[in-house]
Amino acid sequence: MNLAPTTDQLDLRESIRDVLSAQCPPSFVRQAMSDDQAWRGLWSTAVELGWTSLATRLVDDSGLGTFDLVLTLEACGEALAPLPMVSSVGLAAGALQAGGEAMANELQLIADGQVATLIAQPAAHRLPAAPMALRDGRVHVSVGEITDATRADTFVVLCATTDPARSYVATVPIGPGVTVTPTPSVDPSRPMARLEIDAEPRAVESVDTSEALAPAMAALAAELVGVAAAAA
Repeated sequence: MNLAPTTDQLDLRESIRDVLSAQCPPSFVRQAMSDDQAWRGLWSTAVELGWTSLATRLVDDSGLGTFDLVLTLEACGEALAPLPMVSSVGLAAGALQAGGEAMANELQLIADGQVATLIAQPAAHRLPAAPMALRDGRVHVSVGEITDATRADTFVVLCATTDPARSYVATVPIGPGVTVTPTPSVDPSRPMARLEIDAEPRAVESVDTSEALAPAMAALAAELVGVAAAAA
């Protein structure tokens, strides 16, 4: 098995590094800590250059794969880019990929630049009432410390079932029944919030829990590799 990146993949990472070097210098990162709208211009660039199109990498014929996403997130981490790339294209889209064609439209929205973030119950959760549930056709969420929630157009929720190996992945757009309350963040360029949802999902599909969460772990690891490289 060859795990080395191809020349095209290395070129992709270098092109992203070049863009971020020009548009996301340390001064911009500092600005984003006090200006909660500063990220939007850079996000528009990311959408225009096709970085967000990696959301549909497993359901289209682009030829891009998970390794391309890993290298992209690594480059974003190196630049400390104040973007919802890992939340939207890594975590949320990763969970939606497990839903296959049933979630193709939702993935396309992310590819087109809508921001999404993933709400998932930790495997070690032991509270008597699950904070994420699908009951009577409605998604119920009550959780805190959600990264990029204040930027999100859509929330991707992994709802527990009676079978721990299976979950429902559901999408809920910002709107009635959704309350986002900003909370303090150790990194002001990556805002956090408490989230309350009692709303009908726009789309829902049964998925394998491990398959839905595996891309999230890979995405987070990729960004952290980049952050560590920047600190070295």
